[in-house]
Amino acid sequence: MSAFAGTLRLARVHLRRDRLLLATLIAAFVATTALTAVSLEDLYPTSADRERAAETFAQDPAIAAIGGQPRNLVTLGGLVAFEVGVTYSAFVGLMSLLLVGRYTRGEEEAGRTELILAGAVGRRAPTAAALVVVAAADLAVGLGVALALVALGLPAAGSLSLGAWFAGNGILFAGLAALTAQLSRSKRAA
Repeated sequence: MSAFAGTLRLARVHLRRDRLLLATLIAAFVATTALTAVSLEDLYPTSADRERAAETFAQDPAIAAIGGQPRNLVTLGGLVAFEVGVTYSAFVGLMSLLLVGRYTRGEEEAGRTELILAGAVGRRAPTAAALVVVAAADLAVGLGVALALVALGLPAAGSLSLGAWFAGNGILFAGLAALTAQLSRSKRAA
């Protein structure tokens, strides 16, 4: 039997059990990003308004410390990426960490992993299933953000870049969570 036997079956179980939670999280990331873009367009309707905002942001070292060095804020896409990029990517990473912990150590602490492994399931299938589900959720967030921003009229390249940033960050943190889940004794420690 393969070490990954039953991975897709376990992934379907996770998806079925948490379909409402996952859909809510994905929709929340997409909606808040789109609403932020709309609100920034209303707040800074002209390029002159955006230039004044860029000057203000560039002069404040606290803003640079939190969101990074402001770049290309004279465009609406650059302003949206600056406003949501770091914060939302951290939230996507946190979502990934918590979900992988739930699907790995959480299942093990509840005693379900031992029951699953007693059947025709490979040894690595529970961790692989967790990574499949969380990576799919991260990709859905990234694709949803990109499509929402393109639908609002922002450039496709920048929208896809922001979506890829969110998805890549989430997948990175999912991998780190899977690693820490293997090295720790409890869900809390992971």
